Amino acid sequence: MLALAIAVTLAGMPSAAATTAEDCRNGMAAARADPPRSAEAVEKLGRCIDRAALPPPFLAYALQMHALSLDALGRTAEAADEMQRAIQLVPPQDVYPWVALADLRRRLHRYEDALDALSHARTLDEDGPGTGPGMAVGFHTAWTLADMGRHRDAIAAITAALPRQPLYGPAFARRAYSYEALGDTEHARADLERAAALVAPNDRSAEMKAALVRLHVDDGHADAGAGPVAPAASTSKPDTPAPPR
Repeated sequence: MLALAIAVTLAGMPSAAATTAEDCRNGMAAARADPPRSAEAVEKLGRCIDRAALPPPFLAYALQMHALSLDALGRTAEAADEMQRAIQLVPPQDVYPWVALADLRRRLHRYEDALDALSHARTLDEDGPGTGPGMAVGFHTAWTLADMGRHRDAIAAITAALPRQPLYGPAFARRAYSYEALGDTEHARADLERAAALVAPNDRSAEMKAALVRLHVDDGHADAGAGPVAPAASTSKPDTPAPPR
């Protein structure tokens, strides 16, 4: 709906701004394409953001799409700055911009900043009004805590989130990595077996495939180690819940 509203707004821009409006439209289209045309999106959305007199909600959305496109090109630090700018411009109404910012900060090894973003996400809804935070917040909290070496806290975060999305296989895999790090191979194998039952072989991240081999988990798929690694999500990365909306 917001993308449509942006298109209507751009269509009404004066003719002197036609080139800028075209950059905005084409940049959005490139960012949302399947697969995204990230280099084109970065170029055109960059000009759109700099020149177009967009209302704040539209500008915040353009900044988010610009951030995701920058990240797809490996420009993660710039992406984090753009996502933070979007959040500061218009406070998010759901968890997803905060989760995206947390993911970017985690991959920049800014762990405390990532946890700070997730603390803001926990005050918002994830799956509609009144739902509160869910798997996306729990999953990224666990991933950040695990990267910090806080594996018991990571296990607790995933365990608390699983009732909200009990068939999300990557959550079991994420918890298994922390069990393994603590030397609890029994629970690690059990979680990996659950993950393998829920995630098709071609959709598994490299990390999950390696853990299945390392812990000698036989999931019954002869081709468990074959096929391409699933593309990155917000969000974004292997084994990650839905990206920002």
